[in-house]
Amino acid sequence: VTYPDLIRLVAEIDQKVVAFICGRENRSLELLPSSDCELWAIYADPSWFGKGSGRRLLNQFILHLKAMGKTRMCVWVLKDNISGR
Repeated sequence: VTYPDLIRLVAEIDQKVVAFICGRENRSLELLPSSDCELWAIYADPSWFGKGSGRRLLNQFILHLKAMGKTRMCVWVLKDNISGR
């Protein structure tokens, strides 16, 4: 399945991916009708935690969503994902 509205961004250091983020329009409008987009995944290599890659990716992701006219994002996080929560 392809999603034409999918946003995928990566952070690279020395041609190595150290973090990524992806998301798109809200697939679950019936559950969260006030959100028009969602963050599917954000990941950073643990050796790069605290160095700003994730924050910069999230900021760029939000800029892409705003360019699409999106204003309210939801984020799904697994109950046991303590760092994600």
